[in-house]
Amino acid sequence: IFTGDDTTAVIASDSTSSMVSEWFTTTTVGTYEVEMDVTQDQTEQYPDDNFYGPEDWEITTNDIMVHDKFYSRNLGPGSYTDGTDGDLIGADFTFSANTEVKSLSVFVDYRSAVDGIIIGQLYSYDAGSAVLKIESEEHIITEADLGRWIELEFVTIDPTDDDVVADATYLAGVEFYWGGGTDYIYVGADNEGPHLYNITSSLRIGQDWFWIYYVPMIRLNLDGATVPPVWSSPVDKICGDMDYDFTVACMDPNGLGLTIDTITLPPMISGFVDNGDGTATFSVTADATEIGNDYRFRYIADNGVVTSETNYRADVIQCLDVEETNSLEEVINVYPNPASSVINIDNADGATIMIMNMIGEVVRTVENANLLQQVNVSDLQAGTYVVSVRTADKVYNQKISLVR
Repeated sequence: IFTGDDTTAVIASDSTSSMVSEWFTTTTVGTYEVEMDVTQDQTEQYPDDNFYGPEDWEITTNDIMVHDKFYSRNLGPGSYTDGTDGDLIGADFTFSANTEVKSLSVFVDYRSAVDGIIIGQLYSYDAGSAVLKIESEEHIITEADLGRWIELEFVTIDPTDDDVVADATYLAGVEFYWGGGTDYIYVGADNEGPHLYNITSSLRIGQDWFWIYYVPMIRLNLDGATVPPVWSSPVDKICGDMDYDFTVACMDPNGLGLTIDTITLPPMISGFVDNGDGTATFSVTADATEIGNDYRFRYIADNGVVTSETNYRADVIQCLDVEETNSLEEVINVYPNPASSVINIDNADGATIMIMNMIGEVVRTVENANLLQQVNVSDLQAGTYVVSVRTADKVYNQKISLVR
């Protein structure tokens, strides 16, 4: 085996395998490819499998350590055995320079149970044993976490807790606590991208450590890293029996502008618009034959440095009674638009009314609304909001503008 243009063999004639680490140093950002070719002096019986590649990876200006490349499945201790508090999934990262770590980003799979607890941790290796170096506070999984990246920030006690050194390997992992006995807590995982599965991905069950085949979607953020944008609550239901629009929102903790695009859409999504303000609007065209099905729903935000994908399965549900009209626009009336101090909602008897800003935060809630409901919005800042009217399994969303 030769590395780059090097002509020195790194496997001796009496060896069967070898692990070679070579630092690749570049000052230019972009996408790079690697190819590997095996040659020998003797005649080869099977020469067709001596070449591998090309595989590509990206060099960026962002200080994030990444192994995963594709989301392809879910992964957790419960994938291997019944979950026990303190079980861990992690990945090894080797550093080429002294630096400091900031946090850990993890992709929470949409099949995870709400109210489970995870903790981000960083381990150093001492004579081959993993030793806890720094960790985050407990994070209770919420509905808003499902199917998206979240950041677990490390808590520094000693000034050197967040230091990592050159030519050393560290384990970044997530510790699981099951919150009521469920073992359904999963992170995303990569089963498609190239990786050294037997030396980079780790599972701890109790006190026993194992290598695992899949790459967990756990990323190590160094000091100064630009972290992924954060999505608001996931879209887990789509009305299959009416035409309507709904809006999703994303905010960037780095203060950067966002562009939003789609990856995989349910078939009844007939339109998509990036509104340019961290929100995107999807249009649904009714298809009652889809009711009862569920579809993968994937869209992505990009702040110009790092992306954040949301990956969920949306159930197609019936939102209207059989005798009702196919459009809630003929039932619910929200006015005036734009508004300044009061919003009126007609035909909202018994409904729950929520007003949300463009990053998905609920800023006003009315339970068991009146038939003709007024909502005071005089204390809200000027801008764009979404009024969501929900009765049983019916939902109506309308974007409104508040002016001052």
